[in-house]
Amino acid sequence: MMMGEIRIVDEGYKTTELGNIPIDWDIVELNQVANRITRKNKGTISENVLTISAQYGLVSQTEFFNKKIASKNLEGYYLLKRNNFAYNKSYSKGYPMGAIKPLELYDKGVVSSLYICFEFDENLINVEFIKHYFETNLWHEEVAKIAQEGARNHGLLNISVKEFFNIKLIFPPLKEQQKIADILSTIDKQIENTDQLIIKTQEIKKGLMQKLLIKGIGHTKFKKTEVGEIPEEWQVVRLENIIESLDAGVSVNSVDISASPSEYGVLKTSSLSAGHFLSNENKTIIDSDINRAKVSPKKNSVLISRMNTPQLVGEVAYINKDYPNLFLPDRIWQTNFKYETSAKWLAELLTLQKFGSKIKIQATGTSNSMKNISKETFLSLVVPLPSFGEQQKIAEILSSVDEQIESYKKEKEKYMELKKGLMQQLLTGKLRVTV
Repeated sequence: MMMGEIRIVDEGYKTTELGNIPIDWDIVELNQVANRITRKNKGTISENVLTISAQYGLVSQTEFFNKKIASKNLEGYYLLKRNNFAYNKSYSKGYPMGAIKPLELYDKGVVSSLYICFEFDENLINVEFIKHYFETNLWHEEVAKIAQEGARNHGLLNISVKEFFNIKLIFPPLKEQQKIADILSTIDKQIENTDQLIIKTQEIKKGLMQKLLIKGIGHTKFKKTEVGEIPEEWQVVRLENIIESLDAGVSVNSVDISASPSEYGVLKTSSLSAGHFLSNENKTIIDSDINRAKVSPKKNSVLISRMNTPQLVGEVAYINKDYPNLFLPDRIWQTNFKYETSAKWLAELLTLQKFGSKIKIQATGTSNSMKNISKETFLSLVVPLPSFGEQQKIAEILSSVDEQIESYKKEKEKYMELKKGLMQQLLTGKLRVTV
């Protein structure tokens, strides 16, 4: 990385409407360095309809959604070329002021005329530099000044084209822009590499799950059963033979959700994901009766989403420690086992497609937005059962892979925090680069 090129400058700054910046930097309006794009897709030059993805920028709708969500006549769409930018005034998670992304994956494509599109004079602005700039609070705070909070309509911010192009931004010299972009892009590459390690390790785990949870460890003789071919030594049982009871939490409606900080949290049903518990996904609550009503996630148990959307119903999670300051809503069950059973093994087993899909299929409900599983239906599910010792060994192997994945995720978080801090410093000139 190029960290050695950064130096701290204690003087040589000037005060501007965007804060203190180096004396050789400027403040410009977007319209001074960018030109609006309004060229239409006349004659249907391109049929590559694009949408904005927070992670990938402008992507093809057919790749992103597996279908084209656009009108058949694309001549009224704006035609974009590589390194052109589009601004989507829709606010979304992580982008309360809308997202701006460049076209990098294709030579050309088209977007809805609801987008504000533009291109930069590359003699003035480095494309990589400005791409990073649009991700900062520096930019978002300026957009917030013109966005009318009370005038949002169907998810769109009320921002006129003229107001948008009048937004001010910090403007370093071109060569310094290039150096800043190089540093931030180097960190982006580290984040991307770590993402690939996470994906590869997750794929390795999927393969291990298919092998270990169905074929076991070191078996040579197998038998055919109603759940497929399994080791001769294994049994086939209903979940009711393993699980003593399913304890539901308390009704969320009976809990007073408050903006006031509290040491207690209500566990969101979306916290259960592919056998894992996302403890940072939970709401803060305060309630005078919580100590009497609280049902907390307990170490070495399995949580099951018994009532949820069709996508999330039947999701399970293994709990690897006690969470005394969380309580379960009544949409989630917590397991108690009849005898020695590896909770980690069972959680992983129930995430396999052949078993997880059976749970979802048997969920009932007239609403497309909410499905429900009865205890009887869930406990009647038939599964293969290894010995407790083999359950533990399988769980240990899969846990070691989980630990590696978690290590990579923490590494990615460190890079993201590093980038966040450097962006604020580099893009305001508090840290200078050697040109």
